[in-house]
Amino acid sequence: MNRPLVGHFRKTWLGRTETFIHEIVSHHVRYEPVVFCEGTENLDEFPAKTIEQIEFPRKLAGFIDANLRIRFNRTPILNRRYRRAARKHNLAILHGHFGWGGIAALPVALRRGLPLATTFYGVDLTARASYARLFKGGSLFLVEGPRMEKALAAIGAPAGKIEIQPIAISADKFPFRARRPGADGKIKALMVGRFVEKKGLPDGIRAFARARREVPDMELDVIGDGPLRGEIERAIEEENLGGAARLHGFVSRDEYREISDGAHIMLVPSRTAADGDTEGGAPTVLLEMQAAGLPVVATRHADIPFVVREGESALLANEGDADGLAAALAEVASHPERWDRMGRAGRAHVEAQHDVAGAITELEARYDRLWENPA
Repeated sequence: MNRPLVGHFRKTWLGRTETFIHEIVSHHVRYEPVVFCEGTENLDEFPAKTIEQIEFPRKLAGFIDANLRIRFNRTPILNRRYRRAARKHNLAILHGHFGWGGIAALPVALRRGLPLATTFYGVDLTARASYARLFKGGSLFLVEGPRMEKALAAIGAPAGKIEIQPIAISADKFPFRARRPGADGKIKALMVGRFVEKKGLPDGIRAFARARREVPDMELDVIGDGPLRGEIERAIEEENLGGAARLHGFVSRDEYREISDGAHIMLVPSRTAADGDTEGGAPTVLLEMQAAGLPVVATRHADIPFVVREGESALLANEGDADGLAAALAEVASHPERWDRMGRAGRAHVEAQHDVAGAITELEARYDRLWENPA
């Protein structure tokens, strides 16, 4: 028997930092996914069986940018193109990823009377003026944790339509390995993220430098890039870190696994940006590295406390508190005999709460409910 179709809407399929979306789309069991997007990238890393690419009209693209389309609920021409593409498929459910994915799917949902679920991820919470129609016409709004649930309700989403769908990974892709200092005695900390304000990477650089005064054999690998690269390079220079801190830039998934396999401690210094942008939920890397057995040092930011076990798999400090992060990092680095226990606690937490197999079961049960009761 043919599986019911679910249409997944994402503006671009798919950025390297959005592995969490691919995990969901690629692990459906009882539903068949169809991806609707306006552009594609990294298809070799994130393949999808069926992709419907909707091109934005070239004659308009030069003077109507993506932000304007979001702010003004897109354009009638683009909405018609999404509806035309959707007519090719006997869809049962629509699922928008990020708030603007929900906005793209909404005209299809309204025209065809289909239920629409939208997952919010954090950065989309700042585009508040865009969502009035979506909040009225959408069927379900999914968030990664309780902090984000409150934040979404605060900008107008109906509280009765918001549910927590924990972010998920394939834990088996990140085999557990007990962490021990290298044969040379070196201890490697790892930070991963785009070089943007909410990632708090300059705080992490300063915390690492202060912790290194107590643990001089510690080194830092940083994976990522972005607009704040200059600020991060200056922080490394000001802290006189020299070769102790290495910036790897953006890397492939294989390179990411290779670098992280040599790490001993995960450092996640996320914070609220000046414009209000937050992680929303929590960085996927926290789940991946807990699954792989890394002890975590992080901030009590957004839903980070929801995806770690504070005091068991992770030590947490307040966001923006470089001294608190430094103390936590030095504490973990100074006691390698605790790493195995922390790593196993993190692995157990991910397997129980954030593995994609359980997440898909939960998500498809929600689809069932919407399909049977679309109002």
